[in-house]
Amino acid sequence: MLNQESQNSMSNKAIIQPANLFKPTSPYSLAAHSNGFVFTAGMVSLDQSGKVVGGTAHEQTINILSAISDILKEAGTSMASIVKTTIFLADAEHFQGMNEAYQTFFSSDPPPRSTVIAKLLKPDWLVEIEAVAAVKSK
Repeated sequence: MLNQESQNSMSNKAIIQPANLFKPTSPYSLAAHSNGFVFTAGMVSLDQSGKVVGGTAHEQTINILSAISDILKEAGTSMASIVKTTIFLADAEHFQGMNEAYQTFFSSDPPPRSTVIAKLLKPDWLVEIEAVAAVKSK
């Protein structure tokens, strides 16, 4: 749900929290819409209860990009509007599985991306993805 009550008139920011996605228990939001862009948090593969979905980088990437798609739909845009992604992998061995899944979402004109090997917060988190998307003015 696009939370208009969270809108800050100084920065024109609205928090986005689709009802079907995990609601963070830490002090952050899944996404914010501001000044023509949607910015997502680093998304990991979780179900609504906060449990990890998928045991491979491929499965986790599909789940994460599906969640990002839900966020963008909530904001009135789509995956085609993504202008940049950043991907964090727990290990370089996860690159191929992530990349194969990523291609299913971006078969043509994929956005620029950075891919970084990083120690993720929990051992069963293999992939984390953040995205920035443009939103057309109404």
